[in-house]
This record gives sequence, C-alpha cells and structure tokens, in this order.
Amino acid sequence: MTGGAVLSPRLEVISDGTRHTVLPGTFFVVGRSGHPDLRLDTPIVSRRHLVIGYKQGWFVEDLGSSNGSYIGEERIAREAIMAPTELRLGDPRTGPLIRLVPAATPTRAPITRDMFGAALRQLDPPPLFDAQPASAEPQHQYGGAPARAPHPVGAQHLLGDPSHAAAPISVTHRPAAEALTRPVVQGEGLRIRGLGFRLANGRPLLRDISLDAPRGTLTAVVGPSGAGKSTFARTVTGLRQASEGTVSFDGITVHEDNDRAKPMIGMVPQEDVIHGQLTLIRALRFAAKLRLGDGVSPAEREARVQHALAQLDLEAHVGTRISSLSGGQRKRASVALELLTEPAFLLLDEPTSGLDPALDRQLMEEFRSLADGGRTVVTITHSVACLALCDQVVVLVPGGAPAFIGPESDALAFFGTDDWSQIFERLAADPEGCAARWAATETAQRISAPAGPSVPKKLPTAERASRATSRGAQLATLVQRQLALMVADRGYTLFLLALPLFVGLLPIVVPGETGLTQVQQAKNAQEPQMILTLLMIGAVFMGISMSIRDLVGERSIYERERAVGLSTSAYLGSKLLVFSALAFFGAAVICGVSGVIADPPTGDGVIGLGARVELGMALAATIIVGACMGLLLSALVNSQNQVMPVLIVVLMAQMVLNGGLIPLVDSAVLNAASMGVPTRWTLALGANSIDLHGLLVIADEVERAAVAGSLTEPDTMWEQGAARWWGGALVVAALAALCIAGAWSRTRSRAA
Repeated sequence: MTGGAVLSPRLEVISDGTRHTVLPGTFFVVGRSGHPDLRLDTPIVSRRHLVIGYKQGWFVEDLGSSNGSYIGEERIAREAIMAPTELRLGDPRTGPLIRLVPAATPTRAPITRDMFGAALRQLDPPPLFDAQPASAEPQHQYGGAPARAPHPVGAQHLLGDPSHAAAPISVTHRPAAEALTRPVVQGEGLRIRGLGFRLANGRPLLRDISLDAPRGTLTAVVGPSGAGKSTFARTVTGLRQASEGTVSFDGITVHEDNDRAKPMIGMVPQEDVIHGQLTLIRALRFAAKLRLGDGVSPAEREARVQHALAQLDLEAHVGTRISSLSGGQRKRASVALELLTEPAFLLLDEPTSGLDPALDRQLMEEFRSLADGGRTVVTITHSVACLALCDQVVVLVPGGAPAFIGPESDALAFFGTDDWSQIFERLAADPEGCAARWAATETAQRISAPAGPSVPKKLPTAERASRATSRGAQLATLVQRQLALMVADRGYTLFLLALPLFVGLLPIVVPGETGLTQVQQAKNAQEPQMILTLLMIGAVFMGISMSIRDLVGERSIYERERAVGLSTSAYLGSKLLVFSALAFFGAAVICGVSGVIADPPTGDGVIGLGARVELGMALAATIIVGACMGLLLSALVNSQNQVMPVLIVVLMAQMVLNGGLIPLVDSAVLNAASMGVPTRWTLALGANSIDLHGLLVIADEVERAAVAGSLTEPDTMWEQGAARWWGGALVVAALAALCIAGAWSRTRSRAA
C-alpha cells in the first residue's frame, strides 16, 4: 500500500435549512441568546443550551439546560457523535431539530502504514495493537501492576488512502492522544506494603494491603459495604495515619515525609469541594491563587487553569455557575481543581456516585486519559460497569483485606463468574475465606514481598519554593473569594442589605415621642431603654445569622484546602474581616434609620466622639461579636440541620440576659450568669454612650411626680464613665477573641 491523505475531521450542523461547519479546536454553542453560534429563538431552548466539540472524537454536551436535550426519547447529558445523529432541544417530540453529520476531508501530508508502524515501534511499552488475550491466571509485569490491557476496545482505523478498504489495521484506541507519544513510566508511582488501619478499640478497617500502581496506570478499588474503601482513600493519601505498613510515592514515604509527598498528591472526595455559587472559571482562579504558591506568576496560574479545563473538556462551561452544572460536570470540575497543582498521584473517592451509566463511563474514560498522561490514578468506586478501562482492580472484603488484585478479566476468571453481584455476595458471606484464598496465591505473595529500594524524586529548589503560599496572600485571596460568594448569592446579599434596615425600624413599635433623648412624660419613662435594647438584640441577631452557616456549609471544601496547605488563621481571618466590614456598614444603616424613626441621642458621649457615633460603635461591636459567636457555633455543629435550633437557644440567652428586658441587679445568680453574655456588655456600652442611666433617673423623677411609685433601680453597669466604657469594650473584645479561638481550634481539629 502506498500513501494516502490524512483525514481531517469536521462536523456539519444542520438546523432549519441552515448548515454550519465545525472544525476541531473550536466549540459550537447552541442557545436562545447570549451570542450563541446557532441561535434558536424559542422559549423551551435555554440561553446556553448545549455545546458541540471535539476531543478524540466529536461530542455534544448539554449545558445544564432547563428542558434538556434529546436523542430519540432519551435525555442526554453528553454523547459521542460517531454517525449522523438527530437531536431535539427542549422536547423529545416537538423541540427544534438539529442534525449532526460527522465527515472528513483530506489534508496536506500523506502517511503510510509502514511509517506509522515504525513510529509505534519506538514506544515503550510495545505497540497498542499487540493486544494480549485475557488469562485465567493473574499476569503481572512487575510488583502488583498488571500488563497493559487494551482500553477501551477500539474500532478498526483505516490508515492510508480510504480507497484501500481491503486492508484495514485493527488498532486499539486510547482516549488520550498523549498515550501515543508518552510511554508509561515504569518502576515509579505508588507502592503500598502491609497497609493496615485500626480504630482505637482495635477493630481493623484495613488489613495487609500490598500493591503497586506505577505512573501511567488506572486502578479501581471495589468491594461491598464495610470493605474500608473510603478509609483506604484517606490513609493512602496521608489524610489518616496508618496503623501499620508503608505507603510511598516515587520513593517518598507519604506518612513520614508528608510535607514532601503532599504536593504530589491530589484527592477528589465524595462531596463536591467547590463553591456552587461561583462560575467555574472564578472558582478555579481562586483555587489557583491559594494552591500554586507565591512563586507562580499570574500568567502561569492562568495557563494552569486553562490546561486543567482542557484536560477535563470543560472549556465550554467556564462562565457557568457550578450549581448549574450537571452531576458529571461538577465532578469533572472537582477533578480540574486538583489538576491545578499537576499532581502525579490522583485519587478519586466514589467519583461516579449518583451518576447514570453513560456519565459513569464518560468519567472513567476521562480518568483513563489522565492516567495515560503519566499519572497514577486510583478511583474508589461502587460501579463495576467500566472496570475494563482499568489496568488493575483491587477487590476488598468487609474488614478491609484484599481478595484480589489484577486486571478485571483475571478477576472474573479467579472468582469463576462474570457477575460482580455474585462476587460481592461471596465476599460479604465469607470475607475471611476470600481473603485467605487470595493470600495463598503466588501472585499475592509476590506483590506483598518487600519493595526494592527507590530513589525519591527531588523537586527543584524553585519548584519547592513555588509550592508555598504565604498567609498574607491566602488572606487576600480568601477575602476576595468571600466577597465574590456573597455577591454571587443574590438571596443572601438581599438579606444582608435588608436586615439592618429592619433592625433600624424596630423603634417604631416602642410608644413615645422622645426616642433616645430626655423623657418628658411618665407614660413613656422606659422608652430609651426599650429602644436601645431592641437595637442591640437586632444587631446581635444580624451578626450571628450572617455567619452561623458559613463554616459548616464549607466544611468539606475547607478540609480539602487545609490538606493542601490552607492556613486556618487566614481562612477565619478573611471571614472576620469581611463580617467586620459588614458590621460597620450595618451599624451605620441602623443608626441612620432608627434616627429617623425616633430622636437620636445628643451630647458629647463618654469618650468624646459624640453620643450618636459612640452608639454606632456599640452596635458595630455587637454585630462583630455576634458574628464571632456565629463562627464558633458553625464550627461546633455537625450539619446545617442543627443550625436553627442552636441559633434560637443562643439568641434567647442574649435576649434574657442582656439586662434590658429583665432586671438583673436584684438577682445575684442571673447577674453572675450574664457576665459571660456579650450583649450584656455591648448594651452597657450603648447605655454609657447615650447616658441611659441619667435618662432613667430623670424618668424616675417624672414618674414619681405623676404617681406614687418609682421605676426599677437602673443597672449600675449603665452609669456613664470613660473607664467603664473602655473596660466594657475590652471585655467585648476578649469574648470575641475567645469565640474566634474556639472556632479556630474546632475547625483545625476537624481537618486533622
């Protein structure tokens, strides 16, 4: 056979008589508005409905549209286009029809079969079309890693002139183009010997696990419930200390030398560890600033972001909010987050949980592609549909002992059935017997033999330096992210804007005409006290409510970021800075609105700033200490379901023990208990600022002049004096600091 033209793919998109030609390297967006490449002006089509692109073949992907995209009657998320295909948007029967016709055109350079074969023979391992048949006995090249199996099963590719159809060459196709140019790195990667983990009571969750997973390999860990799969994930990545055995990657011991191993490891936990309020591109850019270190230039950070997007085929979704992505897209976004640091070892814990079979396979093919790029990829999975894409399968029994390690084809031969449900039933029914049977095999004994010495990978000095991000840089990035999250959440933003307005309107329910000034009538003698008390209760509610969901809602995100170097001090500091800024804004709004409803205080105040300004400072202090309490409570609760009951209890304590609603001076017990309540002290600050003690004395005289009786004795903490004001301010600051210290300790210990 001589030569022929290389085929360059193209895709024809036909809609309502118009034809568009799409070429690789571009994305073709279909939607209702927002400058799509194909505009379909109908209400059932979303603004950005779907995208067409090319990555080792044409594909179409729904962009989280409201009404869906359909091939026939089936709603699709992402689908390969290998033949002429018709799809409808918005409705499987009446939606706009689009025809997709893949085609190819000849381009410039000829290539012969001999030339292609010669190029493949330069690769190590041997050419991909030298496929090895499956054997009943596990076959291994080295350690515990199996011989490379073809993945996925490819179609026959015709190399050369298309007219020579009689001479096809059967070539196994890998998902990653780099697999044809980048050989598997052998003798490096993940080495596990005798790994075990036990609880404090001695109960084992993992036992005697040994395996090798060199670079360039994809490993799946499967097993029934209770097999310790998630424990395996956390232990192997260094998030949990092993009870026995060793784990190393590229010669670096993960547990003993964690600081060196950590930059090489990426882990995608079961939960989505990315903020749903942000767009994909903003989330990745913030993550890049936090993870890549001070030594990485902005241009290089952006290049890493774009590369991660390209690797996971997410370029078309950069402007989409994370919460609007499909389940598979969100999981790919979480993987992209880990790829920013270019980890050599990537572990994914149940990445396909909750996804349909089509998305399951798409993700597994992405992981196959990532492994072919020279990484060690390990996925914990409950799905067994795509195990043929993996180089090896680690089967665990309940109790965490291995029952098999090797290719899926060998596993099916070893267990004597191709039905994984039967295998799992057998593992659950006789875990010890299954583990013992595997341990007795020659392969298991060879895998568990001590690994030979390896030379740890040495990072260049410049690369090591670039890994560290200073606390100051983290703080600045986290402040920006916190503000972006607030702005992105419109409901939350409106709540924060409306709450100080509502608090400022509270004096309208208090009868009287003099507000926070001197009382003139006996019937309104307690008007200043009631107004001040309501403002303080509203302020502390504002502070607690704007922070109490913050830490518990971000817990999984924080724990992952903490594992890759996030400073807990910077994390909490960023929130405290943002909430403090909001506190001063809220206090100003409260003072302004309440001053319109009721007469504001007059006079010079107690520290010379004026009574109204000092009242604003007392309100700001109340909001800030409330936010600190909210952060502490958020760190203590285990789920968002516990937030509301805790909020109610804490707020009731602030109302009862602040001294404004219930007199405390006559009860030694209540008075002592109130000393630990922040609003007891912030109310005293406000009372000092407006001279509430003096106003109540005047009110008492007015009352006695009107009737035979007197008001309750004013609280001695409200007596005006600069020393008393500054002393109260120090106590409030100390209580806020205690709350932050408690939140720091609890947050840090949860991520340990």
